[in-house]
Amino acid sequence: MSIKEPRKFVPTDQGHADVLNIPITTLYENDRELAAQVESIRSDPAGNGVVPKEAFDQYKQETQTQINTALQTAKDYTRDYAAPKSHTHLASDLPSASTQARGIVQLNTSTSSTATDQAATPSAVKAAYEAANAANLAAAAAENNAKNASMPRATRVIGDLNSVIENGFYDGSSMANAPSTEWYYVEHISHSQNPGAWRLQRATNFYDGVTYWRQMRNAVWTAWQIFGGGGVKKVTRYSVDMYNGTQDDDGIVSVTIPAVDPNKTSINLTGYYLDGFGPYGPNDKIWFDAKTPAVYLYNATTVRVRTTYKFKSGLDIYVYFEVIEHN
Repeated sequence: MSIKEPRKFVPTDQGHADVLNIPITTLYENDRELAAQVESIRSDPAGNGVVPKEAFDQYKQETQTQINTALQTAKDYTRDYAAPKSHTHLASDLPSASTQARGIVQLNTSTSSTATDQAATPSAVKAAYEAANAANLAAAAAENNAKNASMPRATRVIGDLNSVIENGFYDGSSMANAPSTEWYYVEHISHSQNPGAWRLQRATNFYDGVTYWRQMRNAVWTAWQIFGGGGVKKVTRYSVDMYNGTQDDDGIVSVTIPAVDPNKTSINLTGYYLDGFGPYGPNDKIWFDAKTPAVYLYNATTVRVRTTYKFKSGLDIYVYFEVIEHN
């Protein structure tokens, strides 16, 4: 189709005519240029970079052929070489592991193997851990035993302290010739030149820590004395629970003690504690708290504890005292 030039406006006013005619002229020139380009493509498509439909169809066909060939090649390779999902391998087909390369390893339950291409099982690890832990405990016990071996230990004495001859440390209770039947730690030293006639013993009470000493002088033992006690031979502690029914009419409770020498014995009140209320309520307790009980040696085998108030039901007093025997 040929491009026809449009007719222009020819008004009497040339200025208004140009306003309309210039765009019309531009459109006409553009149309002619487009027509020339279309004709050039039609006459020489290759020179203008346009592929003919026949060439494009041929290219498309060749591309599809190549795709089909590649797909078939992949299928053939998978069929001939790829392993199925479920399959097995001979152990000889797989590489063995080492410290330098990955691969398969054999499990081993040994805890003494030196192999570098085998793996320890959990049971082997557990056995190794238990062995190490046992060794650690044994080492700790050995260390403790070594420490204890360097420390002197007491030797149990069941019989008579007079029979002890060897220097050393002893302990026991109900021992003959001990300060009392209670438990004691005993240190014994025999003279290096004449152990049968000269010895020294120190006995520390297990419960109260009081230390006594005695000495064998020319084969004769002295009496036990409190170590550093300034002539005190023995101290015995007592406690009395005084309540309604335990006192006599004078408010006295008598305590029987082993026989002592009244001329060499003193009594020491170490404390007392009031518990409960009398028949008149809390005021009974307040009244009594201001009065200290009296404790005194009545005779060689009796200590008396006396209050100025005879207890009624519901009121108790706990009295603590010492019997001190002097040399």
